[in-house]
Amino acid sequence: MRKPNGYGSIKKLSGRRRRPFVFVVSEHGRQKPVEYFATQVEVEIFAADYNKIHHRHSLPGHSITLIELYHRWLPAHIADTGPSQSSLGSYKNAFRHLSDLHYESVTKLHYTDYQRILDGMKRRGLSYSSLKKVRSLISLLEKYALKTEIITKSYAQLLSIGRNKPVRPHHTFSRQKINRLWKSMDYPGVDSVLILLYTGMRLCLFPSHLHR
Repeated sequence: MRKPNGYGSIKKLSGRRRRPFVFVVSEHGRQKPVEYFATQVEVEIFAADYNKIHHRHSLPGHSITLIELYHRWLPAHIADTGPSQSSLGSYKNAFRHLSDLHYESVTKLHYTDYQRILDGMKRRGLSYSSLKKVRSLISLLEKYALKTEIITKSYAQLLSIGRNKPVRPHHTFSRQKINRLWKSMDYPGVDSVLILLYTGMRLCLFPSHLHR
């Protein structure tokens, strides 16, 4: 897409740099760097905002993509809530699961698009916790998009992630089962089970080479 005259340009600097992308504008016939960024998405967002503020230029027909929405939402969310590093890591991981939708227009994403991602995660055997984090991120992104009037409808509350089924559910021993164990003391290993039950100790399995 051709940018308007005076819009400025984006360049990627050579070498290994923490922030290799730079937005430059022409000033008195020379290019002046305005700001440096780690990713192209971040510099594209900055360029669009810079031109709206300084020159009232905007790209014709531009529609905000999901990845652009994410990079707009994240700084605002950090400023409002001050999330922990752990939460920031969760957002990053959750957004990675949405990679198939990163460059889709936010206004064209619907329930079926988001649900397809969650259903694919379930088929791959990902945990309930992972699905919940992705749905939560979708909700946060949609709330920001509604607030900034990018979209007019939210789908997060309609998304299904199934029920939380523990991989290894724990079952308590009933009094009847414990009494049967006491009556079966002659069987090998029963005394060990009772010791574990009454002391709260946990069984620890060591690699076979440690027993040699």
